[in-house]
Amino acid sequence: MVSRFTKNYFAQFKEALLTVMKTKSFDEVHVKDICNCAKLSRQYFYRFYVDKIDLARDIITCDIVQSLEGNVNFKNSINYIIGAYQSNLWYYKLFFTSKNYHDFSHLFHRLGKAMLYALFNSSYQEMTKEQIDAIDFYLYGITTIITECIIHDKSLDVQALDRQFLVSMPQCIQSLKTEEITKDQYIYRIEKELKLIREELELR
Repeated sequence: MVSRFTKNYFAQFKEALLTVMKTKSFDEVHVKDICNCAKLSRQYFYRFYVDKIDLARDIITCDIVQSLEGNVNFKNSINYIIGAYQSNLWYYKLFFTSKNYHDFSHLFHRLGKAMLYALFNSSYQEMTKEQIDAIDFYLYGITTIITECIIHDKSLDVQALDRQFLVSMPQCIQSLKTEEITKDQYIYRIEKELKLIREELELR
């Protein structure tokens, strides 16, 4: 359990980083800038974080976890995650346009995967590795689209994602479980569906 003491320092460092990023890009920010703004020593910073990327990861994780608190069901989960991104779009764009883009996109993918594991725990237990890999491929496509929307200032089309994520995903899980389609057939179908979403959002 995270102590109130730790939460207090997280809040201070988060506020400091976001304040500094109003005048600097994430790449230009240094740990000393964050500490000076927070009026805390670097010793305290390194007590909790390895570097500024570690702090940014914590911010993204906490935003998404908080958005899902009390709303852990399949239909609402993706909408709450999108809501977390839209509410904090200005600093997420700075994170995702930095040279650490891959760190943050992989984090988002892992958070989405953890969410699916929680929601489909019993289904995952009954599935083969190939089936789980196929679903992972689908999720990676969805999370990539969301991050690209942030980078290119595209509005996140919840209806388009609803159609794909909230309707197709349970159907595909059931199809894979009963082996109505193969992994290759599933991936081919998902590639076509993701391409349609990208075209709707005018993403290349």
